[in-house]
Amino acid sequence: MTSLPVLGGRLCFDGTAQRRYSQGVVVVPRRFAGLLGLELGDVVVERTITLIVNGEPLLASTSYLPIGLADARPWQQVGVGELALDGHAVSAEFVEAWTRMATPAERATLAMPMGGAVTVLSLPYQILLGERTVPAGVIVLARDDRVGLRWGRA
Repeated sequence: MTSLPVLGGRLCFDGTAQRRYSQGVVVVPRRFAGLLGLELGDVVVERTITLIVNGEPLLASTSYLPIGLADARPWQQVGVGELALDGHAVSAEFVEAWTRMATPAERATLAMPMGGAVTVLSLPYQILLGERTVPAGVIVLARDDRVGLRWGRA
């Protein structure tokens, strides 16, 4: 059993994970905007770390960042659930977790069969910029059939 820390909890799965990285500019997904304190229609930088175990994607940790802050600094070494941003002071507000049926896009991202469930973690962050803060956030999607979430003692 392998486990990765995630803000006060641990994600547990069988096997050793490899990481795949992607980055792009997107409109923040409607289903996540409010959870992360972002506005519908906000254009953000999306940075995703996908964990691949035994050739299967099991988990995706996606940061949604203000465009002006996502520079060329390395971001690939952050942990699951951490904001993929370097060089700025950040604070996490809270963690919300639930399980639901995966959307078609989530099934495609995680190579899931139809009818599969995902565990969703939403992690709103605040980025300190001088005297003000700017919202950002992370959404972690994990295959419920292959990844467990454990809070408290690891």
